[in-house]
Amino acid sequence: DQSLAGLFPDLYHRRIANALVRQEASLESARQEAGLIATATARTNMVERAYKDVRRRDERERSDRERLDLIAQKREQE
Repeated sequence: DQSLAGLFPDLYHRRIANALVRQEASLESARQEAGLIATATARTNMVERAYKDVRRRDERERSDRERLDLIAQKREQE
């Protein structure tokens, strides 16, 4: 057998084993990164919801104040 695997079987098998170890390490790293991304996405969504809630409340309060001002102006005119 003239292939590298036939000429250097130990080296060949060791290289394959090392590649498999690197692959598993890369997969684990990718899993961890996916977890971090999921956590960051959840945080971002929570902040976005909180921001929208505060913004809606602020708009409601502003609208209420404007209505009260209009009512007060009408009463003053009467």
